[in-house]
Amino acid sequence: LSITNIKITYKEDPSPAPAKLSMSRPLATMALKSLAKAPTPVVEPDPIVEPEPIVEPEPTVEPEPTVEPEPTVEPEPIVEPEPIVEPEPEEETKTFDPAVFSMKVSGNNVKVGKTVTVTITTSSDVAKVTVNGTEATAEKTKQGTTTWTATVKAENVGEMSITANAYDAEGTAAEKTLTDTVTVTAKKNIVETIVNILKKFKLW
Repeated sequence: LSITNIKITYKEDPSPAPAKLSMSRPLATMALKSLAKAPTPVVEPDPIVEPEPIVEPEPTVEPEPTVEPEPTVEPEPIVEPEPIVEPEPEEETKTFDPAVFSMKVSGNNVKVGKTVTVTITTSSDVAKVTVNGTEATAEKTKQGTTTWTATVKAENVGEMSITANAYDAEGTAAEKTLTDTVTVTAKKNIVETIVNILKKFKLW
């Protein structure tokens, strides 16, 4: 570095102009050397700015899927079992078996409008006898047996059924029932009867 001349010039100032300052070459050279030897001012480096830490973005949290609530299932109503109805005990039909119970009809054939006589013999444990629903009459009692009689009128032509039932003193019917059948015929006309008789003897 060489400086041949240093010249300092002042601009005009309203104040009185100072005297010009001049420096000889040796002095200028010395001044430059002094400047060269002067220590270079230490320039402090700019402080290191630490970069802000990179903030990682929070991971996106997927929302949990909406769980639809299960439909409420109404419990089936409890059906109470129907109470078991115990069948009512059947009433036992009381019957009795008389030691003696027989029936006899006066005839197997009868004209319509006529009657037949029914005779019934029973043991002493029988208190009542009915014939076709009509109570018979106790006629006589022997030792251990009773004879009952009843009359039945033949009202219609055809077969007539006769039924006899026996009962004890408590009204219990005998298990055994007696039945018989009588044939009912129509009445003959008297005139026809006479004519038939005459024809028989060749008198007509």
